[in-house]
Amino acid sequence: MARGGGRLRYPDPHGGPGNRRVPLAMETRIPEAAGLLPEIMGFDVIGYGCTSAATLIGEERVSAALHRAHPKVANTNPISAVLAAMEALGARRIAVITPYNAQVTTGIVSLLEERGLDVAAAGSFLEERTPPLLA
Repeated sequence: MARGGGRLRYPDPHGGPGNRRVPLAMETRIPEAAGLLPEIMGFDVIGYGCTSAATLIGEERVSAALHRAHPKVANTNPISAVLAAMEALGARRIAVITPYNAQVTTGIVSLLEERGLDVAAAGSFLEERTPPLLA
């Protein structure tokens, strides 16, 4: 897994991304979930893959939660990744498409604008619930 990659699916017991309680509840469970990843694997980085939670919790708090389980391992999340990618590409004026409902999409757009990006257009599939997760 350290070289080839892998996934740990941790079911969301609270519904989906349209429920603001979901990310806040997830924050307390991030260290527990990350703790299931064995240190012996020698991970170089751990990726937290929930854009809506990373937006609403905040990338710094997500990183701190991951570091509680793996203090010496770098980590990332979709928000940190898109900001780094836009900087690397020199992109300032962007368009955003999400699967999320309007509330979550607006939160993502606002965060990107707060970080200096010009979101010229945004679209959404207006999903109210995440698809069922496999255990």
